[in-house]
Amino acid sequence: MLPFRLCLWFIMSTAAGSTKPLAIVTGANTGIGFHTAEALAERGFHVILACRSLERGENALAAAQGKGSAELRRLDLSSFASVQAFAADLGILGRPVELLVCNAGLNSASANQEPDGQLSEDKVDVLYQTNYLSHFLLTLLLLPLLRRARGRVINISSVVHRSASLDDFEITTRIREPYVSLYGLSKLAQIVSSYALHARYGEEVAFHCVNPGGVGSDIWRGYAGWQQKLFSSILISPKTAASTVVAACTAKEAAAPCRPRYWNGYLGADRSALLEFWSPFPAREALVESQPAQDHQDPKLAEELWEQSLSEIRAAGVEMQYERAERQLLAANMERQRLNGLAQHLAHLALQRSAAQLGAAQRRWSKAERQRQAAATLQEEAKALGEASFTEMQAFKALPSVEPGTPQPKRPRTAPDTAPAALQDTALEEESKRRQAAAELYAQARLHRDLEMAVEQARKQLQRRHLANEHRAEAEVARRENEELQSSLASRRPEGPPPGHVAFALRSALACWSKRRRLCEQVLNGVAAAGLQNAAEESGLVTDESCGQQLPPGRFDPVLGRMPVLPEDDPTEALDSAW
Repeated sequence: MLPFRLCLWFIMSTAAGSTKPLAIVTGANTGIGFHTAEALAERGFHVILACRSLERGENALAAAQGKGSAELRRLDLSSFASVQAFAADLGILGRPVELLVCNAGLNSASANQEPDGQLSEDKVDVLYQTNYLSHFLLTLLLLPLLRRARGRVINISSVVHRSASLDDFEITTRIREPYVSLYGLSKLAQIVSSYALHARYGEEVAFHCVNPGGVGSDIWRGYAGWQQKLFSSILISPKTAASTVVAACTAKEAAAPCRPRYWNGYLGADRSALLEFWSPFPAREALVESQPAQDHQDPKLAEELWEQSLSEIRAAGVEMQYERAERQLLAANMERQRLNGLAQHLAHLALQRSAAQLGAAQRRWSKAERQRQAAATLQEEAKALGEASFTEMQAFKALPSVEPGTPQPKRPRTAPDTAPAALQDTALEEESKRRQAAAELYAQARLHRDLEMAVEQARKQLQRRHLANEHRAEAEVARRENEELQSSLASRRPEGPPPGHVAFALRSALACWSKRRRLCEQVLNGVAAAGLQNAAEESGLVTDESCGQQLPPGRFDPVLGRMPVLPEDDPTEALDSAW
């Protein structure tokens, strides 16, 4: 079976032209998918029309082949097995897939609402599986081919996703009585999964959604005839809606890598979400971008939907071979990020080292340039001095030798007007040389003066530094002597106040003149504390009146004579002995 299928694919690919970019459109037998496949074939794509019914897809195939290259393949989105077989056929030759348009779908009227017909053979709601879960599985299975072509995935969504309830995610595998439609939930899942896929593979594949708006397509086939006619009259045509989808498929700004976009089929939808439902002005080829429901921005919801979708697919017995490739891809991405970070770090270090080396080279070059200029200046000065010296030497040699004591010959007197012109030119030339020599000598003298001034300034600055160092040393010596003196006094000072201190203080106070009341009170208190109360009574200092009077000289001599006399040279020893 495999060789026959391989040969069949080889013949079909050769006939269709394998050099054209490959596009896959699900549900291409009618409605938006029909006109999308026809337009893509006209734009140079080799289009695969993925239809559930091959008979109904023959007309679409003929229309697409009339515009370009196309082929018809069977794909039943209500069966995971059909999806796997379709992806396996595409993966035999490994041809890159540039475009995957997930267009096929059901609405509530066209889905089986009976309890025994709500779930598919994979035990998942038929509408939810057809609109979202099988497309999700198909995208995962075709990821290797999409990544090779850096392709894009376009999901045909709907504004009805705004009214979806997140609680309905729990009933996607249950039978509902009464029936609860999951159409809005399937469209919300398409948008949320686009962001989840972008987070994992957005560097190599682009994932976008298009809300074509209200379209009078075959999706309303489950409604009454008059309703179908009404919808066809007020809603935009499938061909007009397909032009927006084709614009999303071919726009340059939609190529990977880029963030997911949500485009609308009506003008003004970017200003108001109400115009996403219906507007008399279709967008056609214009891409009107707006923001979908806020749920798509919830990373937690995206991860929960990702895990739930994989668990439902695994529960149906589908072997997810892509998971190993995904783990390898994630590991490769992590290694690539690590290597990129390491390369950036090394590049930064190399740049810093190069900048440092460049700065050092520039400094060396500047120094060398200054030295070269100084050398050139000195060389010019030396050359000028050499020329001047040579000129003076030649002039000196040209002078006639005269013996001492020899009389000078008298020069003939000539008239001024008879002097030859050659002598005048010689005089002017000699005068110019003398002026040049004088200017050079002045420049040398000025340079010598500048050098002397610089040397004098350096000498003065050195002297100031030397004096400052000496002053610092002297201050340090004085500080150390002061500390030693203080420590010596502290070691020799007794623990308590000796009486000699009181006597010395009293002698000094009474020798000058009478103190005021406050000072006398302090003296009397000190005398009493020292045990000399008798000496105070003999002196008459026992009343408050005596403290404010002028004391006559010599009145306290009898009392003071009995106190120890402190020598002026070293009172400390006398105080110690008195104590």
